[in-house]
Amino acid sequence: MLIATALAGLVACSSHSAKPRGAATAQAAAQRFTAAVNAGNGPDATAISCTGFTAQARQAATTGADPGIHFALGAVQVTGTGATAALVENLDVGGFKQSMNFTLTLAKKSGLWLVCGRR
Repeated sequence: MLIATALAGLVACSSHSAKPRGAATAQAAAQRFTAAVNAGNGPDATAISCTGFTAQARQAATTGADPGIHFALGAVQVTGTGATAALVENLDVGGFKQSMNFTLTLAKKSGLWLVCGRR
């Protein structure tokens, strides 16, 4: 009985501490992903990503941890259960400045939005 109670408490604590996988809106998902990448936070970047995009999300967060690299989120456009978000990577390394444009692809899965790709 004591073991069952301890296990039930452990499960309850674990379920409350985990961040939900996904966001209520495409905009919120894109913002969470961009913030995680800029902070160099791989676990948060993967938590807002589709399962097939977690390795790329983790790599993007590694890049974002560099103080000379910053990502800026632009417009998010939603069409049904899909969305795209404009993302600009700004480089400022040793006086060299460059910007590159990317597009994040998002999908609504089980009622929540996730980042599923980059092109």
